[in-house]
Amino acid sequence: MPKRPTPTNELLKILGTSPSEMIGRASFDYVFPEDVDAAQRLFDAKTRGDTKPFHFRLRRKDGSAVWVDVQGTMHNAAGVFSGIVGTFSGFKMRTDN
Repeated sequence: MPKRPTPTNELLKILGTSPSEMIGRASFDYVFPEDVDAAQRLFDAKTRGDTKPFHFRLRRKDGSAVWVDVQGTMHNAAGVFSGIVGTFSGFKMRTDN
């Protein structure tokens, strides 16, 4: 199961939240309920060594969606998965016609 996120300024800005509001919350708290299964599959693939970046929808503090590109997987010196560390770049989905 995913660990708790370590907030960076960019991630805080993307999610519209603050470090204190993230304390004690799991990574999947920022995933829409209908996306949890897909998020779990992506996380599981990362734990198995998949290094491909992925495009994913997260839930901001105000409940709106933000699409992010997630890059990077961290493994320790022994090659054991220790987390997803990478660049989060977010942008809102266009809703205009």
